Amino acid sequence: MPSKEAESFLEELIKVMLKERQDKGLSHEAWSAASGVDRAAISRWESQKRVPSIMALYDLAAALGSPLHVFCEKAEKRP
Repeated sequence: MPSKEAESFLEELIKVMLKERQDKGLSHEAWSAASGVDRAAISRWESQKRVPSIMALYDLAAALGSPLHVFCEKAEKRP
């Protein structure tokens, strides 16, 4: 079972990536097409019903135009 810190970090990471997606005006469909990640999976992650793999996060970040570590750093800085 993951630690509370790990769960909190993942929650913040998804929020950071969601905000970036919204700021770029990307729908789930567009983000899915750009990343190659299933649209339904993206929706489940954003609603915290499932946990994304590191590989999916990598592809989603690339589709947003930044490496994954940039989103990780932003998530760590959030309260």
